[in-house]
Amino acid sequence: MSKLVKIIVLFLVLTTTNCAVTKAVDQRITVIDNFLATKITITNVIVVDNKSDFMEIQVTGINKTQFYKQLEYKIDWLYQNGLKIPTIMSRWTKFPVYKNSEFSFKAIAPKVTATDFRIIIRNEEQ
Repeated sequence: MSKLVKIIVLFLVLTTTNCAVTKAVDQRITVIDNFLATKITITNVIVVDNKSDFMEIQVTGINKTQFYKQLEYKIDWLYQNGLKIPTIMSRWTKFPVYKNSEFSFKAIAPKVTATDFRIIIRNEEQ
């Protein structure tokens, strides 16, 4: 009986802890509007080097609201040492997010020397 109780307690601890932990899909992506951050979820980030050796990323998420939203993202591309690559491509870009639907956007680094990125997502500025 003692072993059974220990197993049950261990199972409860593991499942409770597992459910309580919420991890971000990618720490490089930030939603800067607190209300929006609870209504959209980033579900997948794919990073590859394309045929020309440029970093290419695809971000996928879900709009959990009943409303269409117009959002914007901005990508800062980074060198290996963490410095930001100066580029006109680091600008706010609009993208649609339909109600209760998946959304995605893709981007390609401006230089082959880009090895990392940071993305900010916000509501469209009016």
